[in-house]
Amino acid sequence: MQGCEDLWLGRLKKAAGPFNTQFGFSAVARFNGVHWESVAETNRRGRNAALIYGDGTVTTGQHVDTSWLFRRTAATDGGIAATAESPQRADSLLNFSSMSMAKARHLLCDRGVTLPEGNGNTAVVLLEDGFCARLKFGKVGTTWKAKLPADGVVELLRAKPSWGAVDPEGRFPFLPEPLDAEVVRTTCWLTDADFLSQAFEGFSDAVSAYQSMLAGSEQPYKRLQRALRDGRLAGEDAIDFQAIVNRMRAEWPTAARAMLGLRELCDLLLKSDEARAMLARAIEQRTAEAAEEIETRVRAEIDLRLTSKREELQSLERRITEKRTSEAALDGRVHALRGEQDLLAENTRTLHAEMATSTDLIRSAREETERLKGEAQAAQEAYASVRHGHDEIVAASNAVEQRLTDFVQEARRAFGAVGASDVAATAILAERLRDWLAGVGKDVPSFVPSSTPPWALPTAIQTGKIELSNLHERLTQEAENYGIQLQDLSLLDVLVRAGEPVLVAGSMAENALQAYARAVSGGQVRVHALDPSIIGLDDVWRMAATGRPTAFALAWHRATTFPEETVLVCLRDLDAAPFRLWLASLMSALSSPDRPSNLLIVATASCIASETRQLRSGGSDPARALAVVVPRSSQSATSCNVVLGAALAGESTRLVAGVYPYDPSPRVARELCGLDVDPPSIGRALRIAGIARDSASGPSVQLIAGWARFWAGAEPDATQQSLCEAARTIAGLRDMS
Repeated sequence: MQGCEDLWLGRLKKAAGPFNTQFGFSAVARFNGVHWESVAETNRRGRNAALIYGDGTVTTGQHVDTSWLFRRTAATDGGIAATAESPQRADSLLNFSSMSMAKARHLLCDRGVTLPEGNGNTAVVLLEDGFCARLKFGKVGTTWKAKLPADGVVELLRAKPSWGAVDPEGRFPFLPEPLDAEVVRTTCWLTDADFLSQAFEGFSDAVSAYQSMLAGSEQPYKRLQRALRDGRLAGEDAIDFQAIVNRMRAEWPTAARAMLGLRELCDLLLKSDEARAMLARAIEQRTAEAAEEIETRVRAEIDLRLTSKREELQSLERRITEKRTSEAALDGRVHALRGEQDLLAENTRTLHAEMATSTDLIRSAREETERLKGEAQAAQEAYASVRHGHDEIVAASNAVEQRLTDFVQEARRAFGAVGASDVAATAILAERLRDWLAGVGKDVPSFVPSSTPPWALPTAIQTGKIELSNLHERLTQEAENYGIQLQDLSLLDVLVRAGEPVLVAGSMAENALQAYARAVSGGQVRVHALDPSIIGLDDVWRMAATGRPTAFALAWHRATTFPEETVLVCLRDLDAAPFRLWLASLMSALSSPDRPSNLLIVATASCIASETRQLRSGGSDPARALAVVVPRSSQSATSCNVVLGAALAGESTRLVAGVYPYDPSPRVARELCGLDVDPPSIGRALRIAGIARDSASGPSVQLIAGWARFWAGAEPDATQQSLCEAARTIAGLRDMS
């Protein structure tokens, strides 16, 4: 570690994920102690401002392209890049220190401002008199407006004088350090109407409360304190009195001058005859409108009250009628009242007796209440007992669950110790045991591994789809990611899509295979590992020992079932099997109409002799029928993307398969048909030329003609390096036949 250099500003290009703590910044400016200096100026002075990586989880979950501050630590011990130390989110900066507080408030709250793209909705605003404030913004149309709290109070902090000069050109509006300052004072940024209404309402309530307490005997300071609380100018729910005073002190003279000017303008207008006439007409029109409005409101109110009074009058008439009927009935009973007096006296005695009975009933009700309380207590005790039983059942269920878990572990150990002769029976027993456990609610993974290897049947993943028109762009991206020359990767693509089984060899073979798979098959390669037991074409389709389909057969079936999906299969370790015995049969099967066109076939070799060998004379070696690609590394093969591989690459894609154009141009067709070679070799060359016709960096016509001559038994041209390298590769293959 050579130490930390000065402060840098960069954009986040890769955030750390849950399983990857790498993140990267693209440096855009460096702080020279006074202001930000662009990366272009830094490069002219010999600084390295390339992509900077770091370790840590500080950027976990952060958005890409946000701006960050960090210290740049130079690379040591053979490192490939500098690292970022102590990264922090950069605060956006708005400099309004050259204008008044009122004008700054108008711009921020009413007109709106522009914030740096992709850096959140908060910013530090520099204000007059050395103050600053951190504000939140909301986007309205194409501008950002400040979002104030309900009371409109803004906390002012003390700003450093040097902050006003950090961005003289307006290119990097960011603070060079975190904002860490105490609140100096507050100010109120409500609109003028709301501010005056709030201030006058508070003072008016306070004055009214104080005047209403003048007749009391309290001391004056207590009356003033109560009046301020009633006007919400003091106490826990008080508005920010100091903020109101500060704003009135700063803006009242301006408002007073504006009101005075308005008054003078009104006086000047009133001195004009036309203005007085217009004012009279306006007053007359407004008076008529107000009178009409008042008349409408009064009529509606009168109609409503008349309806209510009519309903009340009707109710009174009904009650009077009922009273008269009652009086007539009472008149008839007056004569009977004397005879009923004795009965009333008897009823009085009976009432006293009933009151005594009611007292007894009340006593009985109290006793019943006490009994119900006892029953409620007993019910609570019964509930506690039931709850205890429930807890015991849960504990027993947990114990059963633990015993099932222990049983599953013991079963796994038992299945793992089964001998090879009992594999089939063991698999059936394991599957039945798994079904039984699923029936009792215990879902467990399989006890024994699958008979099909995972590399023969890769897991399906979600990938993007591309058309043939986008293939060249994807090949270019993957060639750069894996450090392969684009010409070699394009040659591999043309040969494979032309139906050729291509042997990929050399130190960059695996990189080329992975890069091509990420471009056309979503990164999936179905691997068929060959061995000496494969002595015939049928052995390529099914396993001789078990009769199960091979990875090649599964890939063929997948391509037939899903004709729009590109399927890539690799015959791994071709020379580990006596392939010369059945290669001609395989080539014939692949050129038949039954072969699905979306099945792409490549092969690799396990052992290629390092010493120089000669091809069999006269084209007698069946391996000469293979198309061979030996990928070469590009000049950027030592770049970070190649070292890290697919970890930094983007999403893999899958080519949407279709009918490829096998027809070359007439000129190319005439040139190839004029070759002095056998018709099958010419047919293969024509198919390759047809695919290469739409490839931006495919093989030339001369190279395709060289391949046709080579397949026909001729020696390769020394000027065609790729063909000579292919001939040496074929000569170095092991012969297991």
